[in-house]
Amino acid sequence: MITKPDPKLLRDAIYPSNPATTFTYDPLGRLLTTTDPLNRTTTLTYDNAGNVATSKDALDRITQFEYDAKNRLKKVIDPLLGETVYTYDGNGNLLTVKDAKNQITTFAYDSRNRLITSTDPLGKVETYEYDGNDNLTKRHTPKGDDILFAYDAVNELLSKTLPGNLVTSYTYSAVGNLLTVTDQDSALTMTYDQANRLLTTSTAGSSNQPSVTLTYTYDKNGNRLTLNGGTASHTYVYDGLNRLSSVTTPTGTATFAYDPLSRRTNLTLPNGTQTTYTYDPASQVTNILHQLTATSSQINKADYLYNGVGNRTSLTDKRGAQTFGYDNLDRLTSASHPLLGAPQSFSYDAVGNRTTTGNVTNAGNQLTADATHAYQYDDNGNLTRKTLLATGNYTSYTYDAENRLTKVEDFVAGNPTAAFTSTYRYDGLGRRIEKVANASTGSAQAGQTKQYIYDGEDILLEYDGSNVLQARYTHGPGIDEPIAVTKGSSTYFYHQDGLGTVTDLTDSTGTTAKSYSYDAYGNILESPGTLEQPYTYTGREFDSESGLLFYRSRYYDPSTGRFLQQDPIGLRGGLNLYRYVRNNPSNYADPTGRVAGLAVFIPALVEGGIQAGIAVTGLMTGAITGQMLSNLIFNKPPSDAKDPEGAKAPGKPGEDEGFVDPADGEEWVRAPNGDFGWKDVEDKIWCPSGKGGRAHGGPHWDVQDPRTGKHVNVYPGGRRR
Repeated sequence: MITKPDPKLLRDAIYPSNPATTFTYDPLGRLLTTTDPLNRTTTLTYDNAGNVATSKDALDRITQFEYDAKNRLKKVIDPLLGETVYTYDGNGNLLTVKDAKNQITTFAYDSRNRLITSTDPLGKVETYEYDGNDNLTKRHTPKGDDILFAYDAVNELLSKTLPGNLVTSYTYSAVGNLLTVTDQDSALTMTYDQANRLLTTSTAGSSNQPSVTLTYTYDKNGNRLTLNGGTASHTYVYDGLNRLSSVTTPTGTATFAYDPLSRRTNLTLPNGTQTTYTYDPASQVTNILHQLTATSSQINKADYLYNGVGNRTSLTDKRGAQTFGYDNLDRLTSASHPLLGAPQSFSYDAVGNRTTTGNVTNAGNQLTADATHAYQYDDNGNLTRKTLLATGNYTSYTYDAENRLTKVEDFVAGNPTAAFTSTYRYDGLGRRIEKVANASTGSAQAGQTKQYIYDGEDILLEYDGSNVLQARYTHGPGIDEPIAVTKGSSTYFYHQDGLGTVTDLTDSTGTTAKSYSYDAYGNILESPGTLEQPYTYTGREFDSESGLLFYRSRYYDPSTGRFLQQDPIGLRGGLNLYRYVRNNPSNYADPTGRVAGLAVFIPALVEGGIQAGIAVTGLMTGAITGQMLSNLIFNKPPSDAKDPEGAKAPGKPGEDEGFVDPADGEEWVRAPNGDFGWKDVEDKIWCPSGKGGRAHGGPHWDVQDPRTGKHVNVYPGGRRR
């Protein structure tokens, strides 16, 4: 149940990052109101059992919650009176979810309360099998593919096998650090220091990547000091609060400045351009100004206004004013732009499918037709064909067993041979390492090959098919924050708006070399300039050969405002598995393709962006429902997870170890290395070692931080190693 305030909000109240946020409580210590610095208040009420009964936001919109006799969430009624209904079995496992269109998803469990089948509203079934330690060993997809998993004695994932005997193999150090990941397309090797910090990564032996070794060094606080390798050289400097103050590359130094609340106020780039940021008392960015420092000449700007729940109502940049309107579920209903002849309008059904322009969706929320195209899907829910109604020409999409897009082909009606083909490959960590774009069938055009070397989740180096370096990228501290790209002897610098969208690139003199304008859902309206580079809308990679944006886990089509594939995290991302950022693209981005809603008020605040807080922002209904579903279905610990002597010894950590549950209750989630564990209030994951941990000093928790990649072993009582 949600009876406690969001810990991030409590942090803001306790520490000076947001001293004007206030809370009130009832005599039982339950949160009643949350009021932000702009005097916007969210109010909660409770039923007789102490469950949250209603939530009223600053616009007086009410979401209602109902529970069964065992205090399990039974129904959610949104501000538009759409109802989501849940049922359970005798053990408290979620059996059915019925959405506001009466579309039902069902689940079944074994005697150990492990999920064994899930059936979507179209009747497509996925099944799961486990070993004696509750590790998933087989996933049978609706398409009929079997994905197999094998583990070692301490429950570390050793291999994943796809149809066709395509094997991804993993090895680990004695303390659980991932050492190698190898599949048919790539080989990745890693080393670590005594503090379990990443020292090197190498792609030597990769069949579809150049052989590159990257090396890292750190200061005593764990901040990265240097990154070197593959002609890339980066040096990082931090202030006394461990905030990045500068990054230096061969092309110069970028500097960062912050206010006393740790909000970024200034970014100065090596070409003499500067970006300044201004905020309101609620830390919403109100102005971003890009200018040439020497002359104060403006490159671009972004001025924002907001409504009572934090949705942007206007954006004014160098092209003029844009306006945005919303319904009572915070879904975008209107958007104007100076480059559009008339404002865009959008309407939606009860679960977020567009109903404008003749859109037709089936019971699985799959778009089957709109005014211009017809669409087809496979049994896994992936879009496989998009046909232009006027001509019959179509685009075909092919996927692997894990629903990753591997091929896009364009066909002319009546011709069985593709006119153009593009292919994509991924490494064992799921990162896209190669694309061959626009290969023309039956001609001398072989297509343009690009291969990538990564620093974490960001592209660092780009090569052609002959292993010749084509581009080198520098990134800021936040997610999807490119700072510079060097191509040959020329370097260009990025400028982004409050959504992280790239609006301009300037050359070494500060002259604009490329500009972009977009509509609200990311369609490019104009892009003057000849510079070619990948980062566009929300800072993600735009594939010009397909018109799609690559959001790491899946692909997004801005022309429909939908993803091509279902959300990999399932119902944890919301009940509509194709919807993009809950239809609120003017305020939110989804950097990984699997985030329910990430508010990007400016690119790269100190903590990488502002997570939407359920108590002070819009999207509250979706945030609560998504988190509850996450805990109820996927984040529920197995039956033996708390047994200190069992397979998941030493059980669940507590206060003695410094562990605190998240505000929404205990969560059992997958960690970056593939293990499962307890998520804490700081989003770190405590993975129990099991009895096999005695070889490493006894049963303990491997505490992993998904944001930094760091981990530490914590033993019962609080000892750390």
